[in-house]
Amino acid sequence: LRMYRNSASPAASDELGNIYFQGRNNNTQDVVYATIEAYALDVSDGAEDAVLNFNVMQAGSSVSFFKGNDTEVVVNDDAVNLDFRVESSGNANMLHVDGGDNRVGVGLGDPAAAFHVKEETTNTTSISNVVRIESRSSGTAGVGFGGGIYFLGERADGGLQGMAKIYSEAEVNSPSDI
Repeated sequence: LRMYRNSASPAASDELGNIYFQGRNNNTQDVVYATIEAYALDVSDGAEDAVLNFNVMQAGSSVSFFKGNDTEVVVNDDAVNLDFRVESSGNANMLHVDGGDNRVGVGLGDPAAAFHVKEETTNTTSISNVVRIESRSSGTAGVGFGGGIYFLGERADGGLQGMAKIYSEAEVNSPSDI
């Protein structure tokens, strides 16, 4: 399949091609259930850019669920209640972005907070390495800081105020197995 836009005056936003996936609904109407569309963003020689957009029908409207262009890849560009999920070999919800509740879950499909991490383990005899924060420094041996978590709150004037922090401090920069 080759879609070729042959224009005597190519311009940005020129349609390069569309693929339509069409079928009938229960009222014998033809419906385009999904599309893949491509457009030229920049047609300047040596600086060509394009956008590729995947759309699906959701509740009677076409929504963009995946789009890539010259600067980004976007999932759920139309900001509808559409979840994003990545499976691993042992977890169907290794990464789950809940599009309706604006939450991210790692290891679970129903996050209860803006960012929720859950590890399933049967090991009850040792501390589990659930979250790891790693910091790299090119400093010399001696006192140094590792990774940290900073908690910020918004002041009445709209600025941010440091509330608390958790960080690690090494007295000597030497390799160790933690």
